[in-house]
Amino acid sequence: GGARRAGTASASGGPGASAAEQEEPPKEERRFVAVHLRMDNNKLTDVDGLGDTIGRLVLDPLKLTTLDLSSNLIHTLGRAFAATPNIVSLSLHDNKLKDLPALGPILPLQLLRKLTLYGNPVADHTAQFRTLVLAAMPALRSLDVSTVTKREAAQGEAMRTSAQGKRLLRQMRTQPAAKADGGRAQSPAR
Repeated sequence: GGARRAGTASASGGPGASAAEQEEPPKEERRFVAVHLRMDNNKLTDVDGLGDTIGRLVLDPLKLTTLDLSSNLIHTLGRAFAATPNIVSLSLHDNKLKDLPALGPILPLQLLRKLTLYGNPVADHTAQFRTLVLAAMPALRSLDVSTVTKREAAQGEAMRTSAQGKRLLRQMRTQPAAKADGGRAQSPAR
């Protein structure tokens, strides 16, 4: 199978479900009471419609606290977390997130304490990446399967208030724009 978008498979069947199953409206009894959702290793490329998918699968998306989207092919997050603001643990490692603006949709997750981003181009190719993420999300207690130390938290705070840090954080908050050239992010204004 090829790459997929979150939100294209029905809650009743999967990609292999019959046409009748896919057209059938989701039934209340088919939704799950869940606080943890694993969607890892599914070759997902785009999760902009994730909120709709979660709404079809989970009875109360606001109770979802753990979301695993690791080991996919995700290059953009879009509005993926709008329906799940109470996420505490988010696994995004081993995807295709390539630049700081790609991380912008994570920033509003105020309850987020545990985040994995290793194995993404942005993590591998951004100087001071760990410090920058901690500057943007000071409530994190674990980043990339490593506990945030007091020293790292202080370094994040120092970066958040520095001129360089403010510039980098502005970049992170700049949402990528979908473009005909494959959805590459626009360069932020400096």
